[in-house]
Amino acid sequence: LKAQPHLNGELGTVVEWDEGEGRWKVRMDDGSGKMLKPANLQLLDGSMQAPPASAESNDITGEASSDFGISQSSFVPGMRIEVCG
Repeated sequence: LKAQPHLNGELGTVVEWDEGEGRWKVRMDDGSGKMLKPANLQLLDGSMQAPPASAESNDITGEASSDFGISQSSFVPGMRIEVCG
């Protein structure tokens, strides 16, 4: 993150998507809560796997991504992430 570089490399868990803000609510490992753009989240190896996709969610492609090239649908609540800038 450019505005909060101290968060880069920090770990957390995806909580929920905020449609109005266009950001994920993330519970950081230090217990704080942050709202982060999908482009600033990187899935951790060994993170909780997403449940099998429904036919409806299979229609979401990279073309349906946000302006940052990473779709909000790339994550689901419970996934472990690292903040990146």
